[in-house]
Amino acid sequence: MHRIDPPHEPSAFAKYRGKHPESRDWDAFGSVRLSCLDPAVENKMKTLKEHVIDILAENQKGLCAYCEMKLPENGDRRIEHFHPKSDMSTEHNWMLDWQNLLAVCHGGKSNKVWATIPAELHCDAYKGDSRDPILNPYSMPKECLFILNRSTGELKANEDACKHVEVCDNPLSSTEKLVEQTIRVLNLNCRVLCDLRKSLCQAYKRIYQKEQKTATGSVRDIIARKWFGGGKIMELYTTRRCLLGCKVDQYL
Repeated sequence: MHRIDPPHEPSAFAKYRGKHPESRDWDAFGSVRLSCLDPAVENKMKTLKEHVIDILAENQKGLCAYCEMKLPENGDRRIEHFHPKSDMSTEHNWMLDWQNLLAVCHGGKSNKVWATIPAELHCDAYKGDSRDPILNPYSMPKECLFILNRSTGELKANEDACKHVEVCDNPLSSTEKLVEQTIRVLNLNCRVLCDLRKSLCQAYKRIYQKEQKTATGSVRDIIARKWFGGGKIMELYTTRRCLLGCKVDQYL
């Protein structure tokens, strides 16, 4: 999980909110054709919801905002309301708050077996309507607040980094506690994600050993250029940062 710069709000979304400022019907939102709001669009059959998730996913470089796995271009990807859209305790309409929207993966729900086992779900599929404070990708610091256990694939709070970084509007007693709670609420250490991180660690080890045979400079620099050169954002981005450490900073 890493910082994401918020995308610009599309005019079609703003028009919909202007016409239906109090609407909290997500099904109705999902059925609106983009052509009804913007007659000039090329794809007359695309829905506003599809348009929104395309923009969010592109802004996130095609990665889930939480687990950082690659989002399918035409598959099971979802719009996540960071603050639950079901919250009606105030007049604020969280459903139509553009700054409240993220693109996320299916969180394990596409697997018919795992979908019945809560412990195997992750991201918003596990989070549900929880209002426990967690890191917001749109406002979290650029510093890496996680460390990686290469043997288990588990993420933990980076105690040293958390001591020197403050997160805006953090209601908990420390940044470290907020990071720990984020991991728990999103179930970022579920089996499938840990296994994927372990596989990446093993691949990193093989790449490192191969490059080490012919490298004349820092092997980590070589790998960092391959992974992050040109500002690339690859899946399991945070895991890669943890593996390379400060070598990544110059590419971010």
